[in-house]
Amino acid sequence: RLAATALAIAVLASAFAGRGAYRQADALQTRQEQGGQYEYSYDRNTHFRHPRPGAVSARHAHDRVSSVRDVPSPRFRGGWVSDMVGILDPFSVGKINHMSSSVRRQTGGEIVVVIVPSIQGGKAAVRPFATKLFNHWGLGDRYKNNGALVLISVEDRRLEVEIGEGLNMLNRGPWFEHRWAKKPWLQNTLDEKVLPQLRQDKYSAGAVTATSALCAKVIEVDGEVKPVGGPVARWRQVGFASYAASIGSAYAFLSFIFALPFWQAPRCSSCGRRMAALRDALEAELLPGQRAELELASASHTLCICRSPTCRKAWAERPSRVQSSLAEAEVGQGGRRLAGITSSAPRLEMRLAPDEVIERAASLDCLGIQTVARSRSPYHKCRSCGFRTARTVQTTLRPATYAHPGKVSEVTDCFFCDESYLTVRSLPRLTSSSSGSYSDGGGYSDGGGGAGGDF
Repeated sequence: RLAATALAIAVLASAFAGRGAYRQADALQTRQEQGGQYEYSYDRNTHFRHPRPGAVSARHAHDRVSSVRDVPSPRFRGGWVSDMVGILDPFSVGKINHMSSSVRRQTGGEIVVVIVPSIQGGKAAVRPFATKLFNHWGLGDRYKNNGALVLISVEDRRLEVEIGEGLNMLNRGPWFEHRWAKKPWLQNTLDEKVLPQLRQDKYSAGAVTATSALCAKVIEVDGEVKPVGGPVARWRQVGFASYAASIGSAYAFLSFIFALPFWQAPRCSSCGRRMAALRDALEAELLPGQRAELELASASHTLCICRSPTCRKAWAERPSRVQSSLAEAEVGQGGRRLAGITSSAPRLEMRLAPDEVIERAASLDCLGIQTVARSRSPYHKCRSCGFRTARTVQTTLRPATYAHPGKVSEVTDCFFCDESYLTVRSLPRLTSSSSGSYSDGGGYSDGGGGAGGDF
């Protein structure tokens, strides 16, 4: 009862915890969206991974971008470059796609290059726009959050590189190997290698240099990236874990309830109370069928005794109807056949003849044999003798096809009573089904680990 109650409480507590965590995640996401913030919530049908043709209206090269939805996904054409200006040459685009695809295969990270004509709000709005676009697309692996976004606003003369929170957490690792200097590694790389090329209007060279440096660094630190997520994602993970714990507790609860009759000891025929396990039953104390179960290792047998002091005392002092092989010295004082059976001492020393155990266990008179089936045993209960000494061998007579049902024969033989019977049953026809697995990424950036600069 205590175990069942504890499992039931665990089911309810986990379910309420999961529900509260999902509500907290929804409320937090609503507040963020009202404040103009967008945090990626994992969905494999995002605009980035599964873009819809025509979802983004056609724009001219001089148009200002006002929303993250105005930027077309590069995955529509299977690449990693979204050039709304058409300023990159095809060779550089192919090189960037090759490097990003290699990173995707090795680490799960996604590195995307976006070229826009300008951002509504001017140069000051480029960095917030990069963070929103990163979170809207959910770049990077779902658990590592190791994506990177290279955003170049041509007319604003501004470069922004946004990285996932998984890379931001490496603020004491190789990603920021110059952390004691004035500029970390990312900003130092942009200032020394990328921005000088952009100032000379070498956009293709600058985009390739930035992508090459990011790809090399993401591969280098992949083993140190720990699974992280945004606040909303973390609350959803807590909710998912709580629901999973609730389902596991419910499964354990149902398994315990259904298996309880098989675990419980038999009831005493005198007082009706459950007996308590005393020790493993000896082979001489078992019935012939139970000995066959012991030989086949299909079940275990435990000798149980009634816990009622009155019942034990009355049984111990009553003379046995079976000729016992006990010597008078073993009987003890007062004619009792159980030493210490009526005392308060926890140690109970059994002095019983095997025939007496068999007689009392058959009538459940203060003694009983508890039989527990072994889960991995191929033997099951025989319908004739009732012991777990029967085994069924299945043979396929006709395999099932898409046009006709199949047929199998089941021959059951009992190794104790020699009962044998044949059962023939049909198999349903095969049905065609299509199934597949899908695994995708999704990252989050808090905007605190990126870098950029004017050119």
